Amino acid sequence: MTYPLIVETFRCTEPAVTPPVPGDDDGFDYIQESPATQWSIVHGLGRYVSVTVYAADGEVIHPSIRRISINQILITHATPQSGAARIE
Repeated sequence: MTYPLIVETFRCTEPAVTPPVPGDDDGFDYIQESPATQWSIVHGLGRYVSVTVYAADGEVIHPSIRRISINQILITHATPQSGAARIE
């Protein structure tokens, strides 16, 4: 008896960066799971930071980034986005 070969493909919806690591002094990874036009992020690094933002598919995107304080940033997108931000 032979069985039909069934092949399924799956699309990964997870961002390309990993979740935050407690105690990581070099940076902070933020995951935004539900689409939103604004991501308010409290990172607690105690300094002004550089930010790289990733869409849900892992591509780097370039939204507006406002540094609210040495511990908080506000990322604003033109349309709702899910994804991740690497904060260093």
